[in-house]
Order: sequence, then C-alpha cells, then structure tokens
Amino acid sequence: MVLNNLKRGLVGVSLAAVLGMTAVTGVSANEVKTNDVDITIDSPELAFDLQVPTIKDFETIELKATPQSYTTGFNSDSKAINKNFGVIDLRGTHAGWNLTVQASTFEDKSTKHKLPVGSLTLGGQMEGTALGNTPDPGTKSITKTAIDDSAALSVERFESGSGMGQFDYKFADDALEITVDSTTAKAGTYNSTLTWTLYTGPNAN
Repeated sequence: MVLNNLKRGLVGVSLAAVLGMTAVTGVSANEVKTNDVDITIDSPELAFDLQVPTIKDFETIELKATPQSYTTGFNSDSKAINKNFGVIDLRGTHAGWNLTVQASTFEDKSTKHKLPVGSLTLGGQMEGTALGNTPDPGTKSITKTAIDDSAALSVERFESGSGMGQFDYKFADDALEITVDSTTAKAGTYNSTLTWTLYTGPNAN
C-alpha cells in the first residue's frame, strides 16, 4: 500500500513538472517588421480614342413621284475589335464618357442645292462588346433619329465610375437611312459629313 502511494506521488510530481515546463515555454515575445511596396500605374499613350469605319455607298437614287427611303451601313475597320466602331478608355480616371454623332446637311457642291433638314437618320440595333473583365454593353435599340438637324445624337454613354477598357460597337446594316422627295431634291451629287465626338464625362456634349 505504501509502495502504491509512492508511485502515485511520483506520477503526480512528473505531471506537475511537465505542466510547469509547458507554462514556461508558452510565454514568448513577438517582433513585427514591415516592408512597403510601391507601384506606379500610368495610362498608355493611346488612352482615350475612337475608331470610326467608313460608310458604305448608297446606290444611285432615282427620283420617284412619292418620297422614297434608302438605307446603308458601315464598312469594316480592322483597327476595332470586331472590325467596327472601337472606343478605348484607359485613362485611369473612371470619369465616364459620351459618344455622339451629328451630320451636316446634304449639299450638291456644284449647285449649292441642299436637301431638307431631317433627311438623314441613324438608328436600329447596336451591339456592344468589351474586352477583359469589363461587362459587355450588350445590344441596345436606338430610335431612328435625324442627325442632320444640327443636334447631336448620343449613341453610347457611361456614367462616372464605369466605361473603362476597350469596346467595340456594331451597327445594323441599315443603320443609316435617307429620305428623298422629288419635290425638294434636284438631280446631282450630294454630300454630308458625319462627325463623331468622344467626350470626357457622361454629360459632356
């Protein structure tokens, strides 16, 4: 009985020693040091740009007794993502942007005769695609709107905080439409110039 009590005592002493050692080794001091890492992000040389393809020719128009409408679209442009309109915004400002278009009045340069204001419209489906992680703008429908009446038409707009990256826009093949009326048109060759403007900020125009 005395021997058993002695064994129990020794075991208790050993366990106490182990516990004591654990308590001592668990106390330590931490030393924290830091390193700073700096990077510089800059915009590329071509940070804000617009690529616009040429316009397909209208076929020869013959005067009719009643007003007639004719349509055309845009040629492909290898500079853009899908060979169509291309917009690049890599300024790093996240200021948003606004793309507008307007056209001059159709005029025969030799006779100075002009077609009526409102003869040329732009509209229909416009499909937008983006590179990288920027969400695709998707397909939108633009109401047929006169663009030769001195008022600019906004075809795409991104609010502040969006619009960063590279985008491609494809208009429908019949996006441009001209109406010719024999009561106002004379035989001749007419010209109109479309002006596309990419503005900084969603509300600029």
